[in-house]
Order: sequence, then C-alpha cells, then structure tokens
Amino acid sequence: MAEAAISPATIAAMSLLSRRLGRKVGGSTGTNLWGAFGVIAEMLQTGRSGSVVTLLADDGDRYLDTYFDDAWVTSSGFDLIPPTLTVERFLADGTARANALRAGELGIVARLEEAFADLGSKGKSIAG
Repeated sequence: MAEAAISPATIAAMSLLSRRLGRKVGGSTGTNLWGAFGVIAEMLQTGRSGSVVTLLADDGDRYLDTYFDDAWVTSSGFDLIPPTLTVERFLADGTARANALRAGELGIVARLEEAFADLGSKGKSIAG
C-alpha cells in the first residue's frame, strides 16, 4: 500500500501536538489539527463563534523513523520552520505572521495569517 502524500504543515502540527501532549500522534491527527486551525481562522475572520472539535485519529509511534526523525524530514526536503512558527504563533497569541507563506500551504496558511493578523490588538487569544 502506497503512503499518502504529507505536507510540511501536517508534520509540524503533529510534532508540536506530540510535544504538548507528551505522546506521539500521527499524520491524520496533524492534518486534522491543521484543518481545525483553518476552520477557526475562517470563523474568526467572519466573526462567527462556536466550537471546533477534532479527534486524535492515530498514534504516531509508527512514524518514529520518518516524520519524527529530523534526518528523514530534512533528506525528504521538508521545511518545517514556516508551518511550525505559524502554529506556535497561533497557539501563543492568536496570530500567524511568521513568514507562513514560505510553507507552501497557501490556502490555510493565508487564511490563518489574515484571520489572526490583528487579534493581538483586539485582546483575543485562542491559547486558553
């Protein structure tokens, strides 16, 4: 069975969530998290409120030799810095200005960047 294509944003989201949870999560969970952030960005941008729910869809232990291996990530040509900075900034203060467009995730990253660009000045945070 061929492995599905994965994006730098997915790897960054799954890595960051894994560090925060203290357990490995997989690519589907990373994609779910990145997508949830996109939905939140769209909601904030359009002034809608509500809840966003996602699942921890898979365990990440099977990715120890790939997505969680820095040498593999680098040799595969992934640049995780832009999406990692985007997610960290998003979680820290609700903004996403950290050169996110270099991540190549133009759709969701652009929406995140637009939606959260002015949240700090409005005193809002999604960090909890």
